Order: sequence, then structure tokens, then C-alpha cells
Amino acid sequence: MMDGFFGMGLGWIVWLIIIVLIVWVVFQFKSDNRGHYSKSSEAPLDILKKRYANSEISEEEFDRMKNDLT
Repeated sequence: MMDGFFGMGLGWIVWLIIIVLIVWVVFQFKSDNRGHYSKSSEAPLDILKKRYANSEISEEEFDRMKNDLT
């Protein structure tokens, strides 16, 4: 006689699916927290140049950050 859905029959499959889902959620959460430039195909220096061109940073900040990158 079967002890319900979580008995010896299909219970191990359900637990396996739960574990796989938990692992998948953890990896998705980790990959989203890498920073907002991690998925960009632009080089950091190109991003810096755009920020300077858009007047988001001053010339002094641009020079300092450029020296830090190179």
C-alpha cells in the first residue's frame, strides 16, 4: 500500500526537484548581484569616456579614474 504521494514511490523525485529548484534559485540570485556593468559588452574605459562626454563627471575625475583603469 502507498503511504501517500511522499511515500517510497515518487517522494524521492519530488525532493530531487525541490533541491534542483533551490540550487537554481541560489545561482540566479548570485549572478544578478555581480554589478550592473557585468552584463555590458562595453569596456570600462569606453563607459568612462561616455560619462565624461555626458558631463556626468569632471575632467579631474575622468583623469583620476582613467589612471586607475590603466
